[in-house]
Amino acid sequence: MDTDEPARRIALRGSLYDNVIRIQQPSTEDKGEGALVRIVAPVTNRREAIGLLELFLPAAADAEEMREIGETAHALAYIVIANRSYTDVYQWGRRTIPLSLAPLA
Repeated sequence: MDTDEPARRIALRGSLYDNVIRIQQPSTEDKGEGALVRIVAPVTNRREAIGLLELFLPAAADAEEMREIGETAHALAYIVIANRSYTDVYQWGRRTIPLSLAPLA
């Protein structure tokens, strides 16, 4: 990923993201008629949240779809963990400032 943009900070306290991390279950936010339904699922490995999967759907998901979204987020955790040693893309997403080499003295 080639960009000069730093990672964007998102307010966590009291948000849907905060709730999902705390309860470790996918949650939805429906803003009403005509709006997309937001679903956020924890990407976890052994109950450690390593990220969040955010989806926007045209309609609310039923119980079976929510279960599948949770399973997909869990599978994503294994993909992230397996690929961490081959790329720094995951670390790039966690950085708040671009990585640079220290100047030589």
